[in-house]
Amino acid sequence: MNGRVLSSGRRRCALDGAPTIRALHAHAAGAIEVMACGGIRASNARQVLAATGVAHLHAAPLRNVSEPTAGGDVSFGPHHETDPAEVVALLAAVRGS
Repeated sequence: MNGRVLSSGRRRCALDGAPTIRALHAHAAGAIEVMACGGIRASNARQVLAATGVAHLHAAPLRNVSEPTAGGDVSFGPHHETDPAEVVALLAAVRGS
């Protein structure tokens, strides 16, 4: 394998672009790793894997934070941060547990 490409199949989310991702994956034939991305969550990860045929997913399991970060002089205001519960759920989903 010579590289990796992330693709949502030219759609907002990987499930909507699944036919394009599947075709790209087939055309790459292992020369390039195709990784599905776009709207990957624990609730749809297995469906994305099945619909696209890829072996790898790119996800951003985030949660909205509207309160300032505690314990510092700098306020980041409203922002996103990694959601540990969604990470655990996503791993469980793709591992089939």
